[in-house]
Amino acid sequence: MQSPPHRGAVITPREVAALDIGNAKINAEPARAGGAGALGIHAAATAPSAVFALKATPGARGKTLEDIEHEFMRSEA
Repeated sequence: MQSPPHRGAVITPREVAALDIGNAKINAEPARAGGAGALGIHAAATAPSAVFALKATPGARGKTLEDIEHEFMRSEA
């Protein structure tokens, strides 16, 4: 088993990965999701927003902006 460097020493992630703590090794490599993983995370994060937007605006389907504006102005009066 290697001993860690003295206090205050700079240790790189590769050196951390090489250290043995008992019988367990430390894995200092970052997780890599790649492009497909990033797209999946983005899709999972934006899907609830899309569902909310579709449910929050059910009366706007099939209407022009002018129709919606007239309804809005009537409801304010």
